[in-house]
Amino acid sequence: MALNYQLRPAKHIERHIFVDVLQHLRNAGHDISRYHYVGFGSHHYVDFILFHRLLSIRTMTCVEKEESKAKRMSFNKPYKFIKLEIEDVMDFMPKINNRDKYIVWLDFECHLNAEVMSHIASLVNTLANGSVFMITVNANPPSRDNSTPQSPEEIEREREKYSKELSPYCGTVRNEDVTRKELPNLLVRSMSAKIADALIGRTNDDFLQLFNYVYQDGQRMLTYGGIVDQKDRTQTIKDSLKRVEHVNYDSEPRAINVPALTMREKLFLDKKVPKSGTIHNIPFELTSDEIKNYVEYARYYPTYHEIQAS
Repeated sequence: MALNYQLRPAKHIERHIFVDVLQHLRNAGHDISRYHYVGFGSHHYVDFILFHRLLSIRTMTCVEKEESKAKRMSFNKPYKFIKLEIEDVMDFMPKINNRDKYIVWLDFECHLNAEVMSHIASLVNTLANGSVFMITVNANPPSRDNSTPQSPEEIEREREKYSKELSPYCGTVRNEDVTRKELPNLLVRSMSAKIADALIGRTNDDFLQLFNYVYQDGQRMLTYGGIVDQKDRTQTIKDSLKRVEHVNYDSEPRAINVPALTMREKLFLDKKVPKSGTIHNIPFELTSDEIKNYVEYARYYPTYHEIQAS
């Protein structure tokens, strides 16, 4: 996947929310620097670089299923300590050591399906207490474009597809559940139910949701996740995160919806960002919602520079 922070500010913001939460989990006794990070890096390894730089994690595994990318993945590894596994994530799952603590981010491009649900169950069944995981899936219903209403035929096809894949976890899938507005809620309900089902065998443990976001830099994506730990640790964890503004414990996904700005526009807005409220008298075209959303996520918004080689 080609990444450009200037074109994908919402993804950048999501990553930094993860970092903020993980940093504060240290206040609950979680030594994040000793965790094992597992992710799908692509040949850019953006998450790996960020998590090492800001969280000091040095035990990392990148899982890449396409053998055709092995040489490029190996060439672009930013750190020698990253272990590259060229295999499907399903084959990697048995390698997770239930004695170690992990941060696992399965950043899929696909829609939520039975295979992804099985990965979620595997994580819940295997991960040691204190481990964190995030699942990202496509939350964009098929349509000719984002401004074109879904046809009744498209909605019915989606309803049948998700009913087949998810009804064991979320019950009856209705037509309105697969509309652009409601689909993220259906995905969250399904993943939450799957996690609860997988926890049945861990009677003293629980899952605390920390992440529930929907964003769109191209395709609309949903990220859902949190921490597995002992039930009596829940309040301690919540107390450690009281100062983290963007933890989302709610069942409703929170939208990360920020405008794509030029560097000059960003610098102008940053001079005006208030402690509360909004920014007034903008000398270029931004809607009130775009301004409000920028103010909310300003501290996470990427700063992009192009360096010209001489």
